[in-house]
Amino acid sequence: MPQKLVCKALLTSKGDHVDGLTAPFEFADQPFEYWNDTDCGQAVTQYYSVLGQKDPNYGLYTPFDHPSLTLDIEADHYSLFKLIVKSSDITFNLEPLKSIASDMKKEIVDFPHSENKIEDWFHVRQPGNYPDFYHNRNPFTPEHREELLAACSSAVHEYSQRNDAQIDCAERLFPMNILQKTTASGSLRTWLRLLDINSRPHNSYEMQSLIQLIADEVSKWTPQIYSWWSNNYRSQQFISF
Repeated sequence: MPQKLVCKALLTSKGDHVDGLTAPFEFADQPFEYWNDTDCGQAVTQYYSVLGQKDPNYGLYTPFDHPSLTLDIEADHYSLFKLIVKSSDITFNLEPLKSIASDMKKEIVDFPHSENKIEDWFHVRQPGNYPDFYHNRNPFTPEHREELLAACSSAVHEYSQRNDAQIDCAERLFPMNILQKTTASGSLRTWLRLLDINSRPHNSYEMQSLIQLIADEVSKWTPQIYSWWSNNYRSQQFISF
């Protein structure tokens, strides 16, 4: 119950007197185990909404540091790299490329009749029109997709040849659209900050899709707090948050 934890931390920091807003916190007289997570989320968001009317930058958000969420993420290597560089407060443990390469070699090269396909190991866009950095739409045709799949397949076989020749770091040959897994953990505050920093319309389609998946998980985890934050803070990068 993450919103209960945020509420508990907030009340502790205020000495159970939250600037006269007693009504939303009437449940605080009950034992903590009887608190309702939804009620706590609504009380917390009402408290910060009143503060925001005075000054959007006002207020300490340390109560959001207490709940922690761990996500298992799979995305293309390039998008994960950009996410990690911009998210120093989130702890990431990446799947080694060498391990991915070894498994891929077994499925694609050593056992060519396997049901696994190249697109199971590499992210390749479906045909369509995708916006670029300047919001211009650019076609990605079926021919483009087949060319990229062929390039990925070629990279797998070249890796296999170099690996068999015992050339060190052969996995570096793979293009950056190789799919990679990571386990990521952080507090509610750091996840909201990650979403804020990466919620920009100029991001690639892949990054926007990844951020939306993370946002969906955070929303399910803390629905009232996420809704309040998304409506008031997202993409605004307030320093206090």
